[in-house]
Amino acid sequence: MRRTRATAVAIAVTALLSACGPESQLRLDLRTVSVTVPRVIAPALALVPPSAPPAVALPPVPSVASQLPPSTPLPAQPGPVACPPPNQLAVPKYAASTVVDQAPATQTFLQRTSGDFSSASGKGSFSGLVHVTVTDLPDTTSGSGQKVKSWRVQQIDPATKSRSVEDYELLLPSSAAGASPPGVYLVGLAWSDPVRGDFTFQPVGNGIYVLPTPVQVATNDAQYAGIATDPHALTTLQLVRNVRGRKRITVCDQLVDTWTVEMSGTVTSPSAQWKVTWNQQIATAYGAADVDELLEMSDVSGNFTWARRLVNTAVPKETR
Repeated sequence: MRRTRATAVAIAVTALLSACGPESQLRLDLRTVSVTVPRVIAPALALVPPSAPPAVALPPVPSVASQLPPSTPLPAQPGPVACPPPNQLAVPKYAASTVVDQAPATQTFLQRTSGDFSSASGKGSFSGLVHVTVTDLPDTTSGSGQKVKSWRVQQIDPATKSRSVEDYELLLPSSAAGASPPGVYLVGLAWSDPVRGDFTFQPVGNGIYVLPTPVQVATNDAQYAGIATDPHALTTLQLVRNVRGRKRITVCDQLVDTWTVEMSGTVTSPSAQWKVTWNQQIATAYGAADVDELLEMSDVSGNFTWARRLVNTAVPKETR
């Protein structure tokens, strides 16, 4: 019985040893084969949308304070201008276009003025006519290659001895990197006024965005909010702008189709802070000419109020 067990063990050991395979070395011949395997790459997810490149600053304009109309001699107060009402069947010659591509033509005309003011020195009213000069300035190009058309509006009120100047720039559409939204920008404002004092606003950057092109009507009460500062005069203008739609304006015996632009906000200077409401009727068929405006100002204490409306007595010159 013991021999049988020993024999079985010997046979098992021999079988295991024989399972180790042949003693000769195994040789394999390998060759390189080029295999193209498609690689699937998942698209990157933008958790934060890429920001647009910063807008390139507009070309500089001359000092707006130096462009105030001369104080002496002031033009004589003009006599009344006969303005019969338009015919009941009258219609504007041109509809207010949705696209602005020209600056107003150089021209001189009169505006009717109305309104009143109240200050620590007394009260008064506006009446009569204001001399207005619009100057079409040379075209320029921004650093991004965007085309810019500019113009200046100068006003003199002989009755109150008030002088003012406004500088505007029209940015044409551009697909260049750093281009600003196309439209009309207020880039300079100054006045010398016995009631309001002296004021200068010539901001760095693009100024205040007054009217987009193509024109877009506001769908709420905050279509655009802008703030700009003049670092030299230390004045800041902060406005909310809304385009409200078309409106026909009576200019003597003719009608002009316009877009209503409403602006409200604050003006801050080293000597004062005012609440401002500024409504303009812009005739886009005549190069964004402002034919009817109402500017209202009051200080934060309520001791000063100033409200003046200006309406053209003549249809603007055509730019086409």
